[in-house]
Amino acid sequence: MFINQKKKQYICAGRKKKITGIIVNERPNTPVGYRKRIRQEMHYIAKYGLKDHMEHIGCTASEERYLQSLLGRIEYVLSIDRSKEFEEYKKQIDVLLKKEEDSK
Repeated sequence: MFINQKKKQYICAGRKKKITGIIVNERPNTPVGYRKRIRQEMHYIAKYGLKDHMEHIGCTASEERYLQSLLGRIEYVLSIDRSKEFEEYKKQIDVLLKKEEDSK
């Protein structure tokens, strides 16, 4: 086994260390922008409702498919760093999915 010198990087202290999409400075975490986008979507769903939010962003998928996608992104964040905020988001999405399932 050998180190590929073309891929080797030296990253100074205090700089963001990103490996395969995960920030690995003091503890593993997802990028800030990724988490902010989820927070924004959850805020808009709470403020305007799921249907209006989906229309605003131009999403043509079914509500269930969109919620499953959002849930997957939330679970990805939780798989790297368990935070109470994202645990709550997961519960909210589960409730919305249950309502969606019950309406069928």
